[in-house]
Order: sequence, then structure tokens, then C-alpha cells
Amino acid sequence: MNTRKAVKEAAEEANIKGSGLTNTAKITIWYTMFLVLISGSLMGAIIYVYNHKGGLGEDAELNIFAILLPAILALAAFGGYLITRQSFAPVRKIIETTDEITKDGDLSRRIPIGKSRDEIYDLAKSFNTMFDRLEDMVRREKQFTADASHELRTPIAVIQSQSEYAMEDEDYAAEAVNVINRESRKMSSLITSLLMISRSDAGRMIPDIELTDASELIREILLIKKAAADELHVRIEVNLPEVLDIRTDDEMLARIVVNLVDNALKYGRHPYGTIRISGYLQENDFVLTVSDDGEGIKEEDMERVWERFYQVDESRSGESSSGLGLSIVQSLVNSLGGSAVLLGKEESELGGASFRIRIPADGDIKRQTKQ
Repeated sequence: MNTRKAVKEAAEEANIKGSGLTNTAKITIWYTMFLVLISGSLMGAIIYVYNHKGGLGEDAELNIFAILLPAILALAAFGGYLITRQSFAPVRKIIETTDEITKDGDLSRRIPIGKSRDEIYDLAKSFNTMFDRLEDMVRREKQFTADASHELRTPIAVIQSQSEYAMEDEDYAAEAVNVINRESRKMSSLITSLLMISRSDAGRMIPDIELTDASELIREILLIKKAAADELHVRIEVNLPEVLDIRTDDEMLARIVVNLVDNALKYGRHPYGTIRISGYLQENDFVLTVSDDGEGIKEEDMERVWERFYQVDESRSGESSSGLGLSIVQSLVNSLGGSAVLLGKEESELGGASFRIRIPADGDIKRQTKQ
């Protein structure tokens, strides 16, 4: 029953869309009808005069045609002008609106679209779609600039104050140097992350594809992260084959794994929590899953975790977090021709947050992998 209803609704919608004439067809029909009406009326007048006068001489016929022909041409031209002007009124509205947007820079303004589904309607709709994307890009750019400025302002202020204290108090100089070094490292890491995201947005992050043992690479990273995990009393489980050869950029893959593990360490359960890293080949893709047994991510936050500077729980992220980790993961995965998704709680291996990365195992970055 539902299938029949869906088919019926689809057919009705297709009939509605197909019944509308295009703007060009309407202009042609209107103008043709106008010419037929004018020509018919004038020819009718000629026949009437001819029948009632009992015939006309050649000179009289020539005089009549000499008068009527310019009249017909003038009326046809005037009628064509009126019809064309009326038909292209929406185009003038589009031009006026785009000029206003260009003049005042108000990207929230939109072109009013009529009810007729013709070429003008499609043109106005395309412009409005473009303005939607432009407005969103400008909004995100402004937000990104504001967030970056805010994140950089704090370490700069600390460095400035600490250097002033060190100049005033020589005994405090050694401690000030340590604080300055820590903040400068934080600022350097933030700038590196911002540059990486900027390069990705500009399409200038080109992977260096080579044969890589993904299992060996991930195990080496986990050895480095073991100290941080032990400090939090977090156990890291590894579910990887002994050898997993793929063709990819090993530095990009390493950064992806580091950021996902760091995210799991920050937001997973501790003490006595668990992080699980799984990796395997599926058809022509390398699939990597990093899961934790923490509280997970609320449904309303699932789409926002990829946003720059967004932090689900700032109280647990610590001072070292800038909210760029997952944004960098997404940028790197996109550069490798893959996809990154946050799985729902029911799909998570450990019940907490679970991220699944899928990248081409054959190094074909132009092939968009399926999720």
C-alpha cells in the first residue's frame, strides 16, 4: 500500500513539473498568437473593403499595402517589445538583487523566485543556492578567524607577562623561561595545525604515496603513547594483523592515529578505561577504528565534533587542547581520498566514542571511498 502511494505521489509530482512550459516556449506562443491576431485583423479589414467596394484597382491595392505593411511591422515590433519586457521582468529582478548584494555585501539577501518552473526560476534558484554557500563560507571563515585569534591571544599574553616578570625579578627568570617555553610550544603547535587545515582547504596538501606497513606504524605510535595511557591507568587494546601493507602517506596516517588516540585519552574513561584500535582491509580500503569506553558523544554533538575549535567537554579537554584535533583528522583523511565518521553509540565497540576511518589501500586518492 505504501509503495502504491509513493508511486502515485511521484507520478503526480512528475506530471506537475512536466506540465509547465518553459519561458522560451511561452514567449514564442504569445508572440505568435499576437502576430496571428494582428495579421488576421488587418487582412479581415482588407477583405471587407474589397467586398464592399466591388474590387480595387492596382494603385489602390498598392496604396493599402503601403499603409498596412508598416503598420503591421510597427505593431509587431511594439507587441514583441511588450511581451519580451514582461517575460524577462524576472531577469531584471535578478540583476537588481545581485547588484544590491554586491553593493552592500548583504549575503543574507535572496532573489525572489516565482511559481513558474521555467529557465528563469532555475536561474534564480541556482543564484540563491550559490548565495547560501557563500554566506556559510563567509560565516565559517569569520568564526575560524575569531577562534584562531582567541586561541593565539592567550599564549601570547602569557609569554608577554612572564617575560616582564623575568625582567623585574631575576630570581623568577628560570621559572619564567619554562612557562614561556611551554606556551611557545603550544602556540607553535596551534600555528602548525592552522597551516595544515589552511593547506587542506586550498587543496595544496598533496600526499606522498608509498608502500607502508600500517600495523607496524600504528604499533610504534602506541608505544610512544603508552606512557600517557599508563599515567591515566588506561589500557590500550590492539586488533591488527601482523603485517598490513597499504599504499598511503605514512606521515598523514601517523598524524591521524595520534590525534584519534589523543582524543580517546582525553575523553575516554579514566582511570581504568580501555581504548581499542582495530584495523583491517575491506575490498580496496583500509579501515581503522578507534574506540573508547567513555560516556560517548551526545547525538546533538555528533555532527559538530568535526568543527574547528569545537570541544564537547572543555572541562575535560585540558589547557593543551585547541579543539582542532578531529578537524585535522578530517582534513588529512579527505586529502587521502577517504572518509571519517563518528559511529553511533549502538555501533561502538566499547560503548563510548568510536571513530571509523576509511582510506584507499591502493593509494588511489582520487577514488572516494564508501563509508
